[in-house]
Amino acid sequence: MSLDLTPEASQQVLAIMKENKLVDHVVRVGANVDTAAQTIDYALDITDEVHPNDRTFTSHDVKIVCAPRDYLWVKGTTIGWGDGGFRFDNPQEA
Repeated sequence: MSLDLTPEASQQVLAIMKENKLVDHVVRVGANVDTAAQTIDYALDITDEVHPNDRTFTSHDVKIVCAPRDYLWVKGTTIGWGDGGFRFDNPQEA
């Protein structure tokens, strides 16, 4: 399973990178899980740091990285753009 961006989310990420002159940067996706409340808080950052153990994906010309521990919670997620922000469609939360 991978992590994917919708075309709209990809366009937004690429626009942010261009506007801020971020060359050779990636999108880092993370998860903060509260198992007691059964909720996942997502993180999305644009960074130039890629760690050796990161899971790596490409979606609509955007490179996405995720730490292995976070990947357990976000695998299969599609990241979209709407209502002025990123949204996470995670099949594990269904």
